Amino acid sequence: MEVLDIKTLVFIFLTLNVLGFLAYIYMRFSILRIPGMGLWAGAHLSIALCFLFVLLNISSAEPRFLLLVIGFIMLTHVMWLSASRYFFNRDRLSPFFVFLPALIVILVAISSRAAVALQWIEDGALFRLNYTMIFTTCAFYQLAIAKEFISYRSPRLITSVSVGYAFALLAVLSILKTITVPNSLPPLVVSSSAYSITTFVMIAFIQVISMFGLVLISAERLQYKLNALAQSDPLTGLLNRRGFQLLSEQAFKRRRQGKNISMLMAFDLDHFKAINDTYGHATGDETLIAFANCLTENTRAEDIVSRVGGEEFVVLCLDVDRIDAENTAKRVSAFMAGLTMESKAGESFSITVSIGLVIIEEESPDLSCYLAAADDALYDAKAKGRNKVVMVDSSSNFSVVT
Repeated sequence: MEVLDIKTLVFIFLTLNVLGFLAYIYMRFSILRIPGMGLWAGAHLSIALCFLFVLLNISSAEPRFLLLVIGFIMLTHVMWLSASRYFFNRDRLSPFFVFLPALIVILVAISSRAAVALQWIEDGALFRLNYTMIFTTCAFYQLAIAKEFISYRSPRLITSVSVGYAFALLAVLSILKTITVPNSLPPLVVSSSAYSITTFVMIAFIQVISMFGLVLISAERLQYKLNALAQSDPLTGLLNRRGFQLLSEQAFKRRRQGKNISMLMAFDLDHFKAINDTYGHATGDETLIAFANCLTENTRAEDIVSRVGGEEFVVLCLDVDRIDAENTAKRVSAFMAGLTMESKAGESFSITVSIGLVIIEEESPDLSCYLAAADDALYDAKAKGRNKVVMVDSSSNFSVVT
């Protein structure tokens, strides 16, 4: 290593971590802002300081710099682990559990240095003890972080899984390093030492993988959030028309061919305009939210529920029989008929709903045609006096269910 010695490598890694710190700070306050980015930025700053002290230690070989290096390495891993818990939005580990391994390493490093000063142990034994503790504890943190990434189900699993396996591989290498520590070697002083060089190459490896991996995962999560916003109704939280169309098409592609039919239901709140005019739009919004909750409570988890506009809602029930679909419509109608709403002024009023049903027997139906048929049944229910459930069959025959 005549051209690229350990001092050059350490300087490259220091620069890399400064760039990582700046990148995460930018993401923290940009559109990619996601919980955990601030901690990851701090971790990169911490390990950049660690490499700075390594450079100083190479020049002067002062023992106190080694203690600072140990402290910053442990702080980095604690912040990495805490950031991963924030980033993946899971229950955080107890702070005591997160910091305990790092505190043990730092206490051992300080006490062993005191033992050397008192001539209880030799400096070579100190080196071996400290490095063994550092690598063992780093392996603990690396495995914990690897578990977070591997268990996360991102839209493209290769992104999070690859980062997780990189942490797991580094944990294995860290454990191997505890076995291969030389019996005697001045820490980070000999520039031609293969042991020191491979140690820092290991540290840089995980940082490069995690940096690019986190950027990709952040972009994926941002895209997922934007898609969710584009496909959902902001008032009720249900799918909007676009989201309903996309999920329904996907559901029909995934479904298995069976004997059961599918049913499309269209709902419209009766005299909703009068509610807005009489009690105000705030009360009208509360009515829409109440009806959305009614639909989610009275349908199956696999049913696709959507607000397609104004007071109009649709529900797609795949693989149901006709009786179950009719009973679902009847439950919704009865629930709303028995519900008493209250305006902002304290006035009570009731509301009813008209429902149109259409049976779907095709494997790959044209949803727009069936939506039009369900609307026809819905308008027929309104023409028959509202608060009705009307079904239309394939022959365009309308029949009142209730």
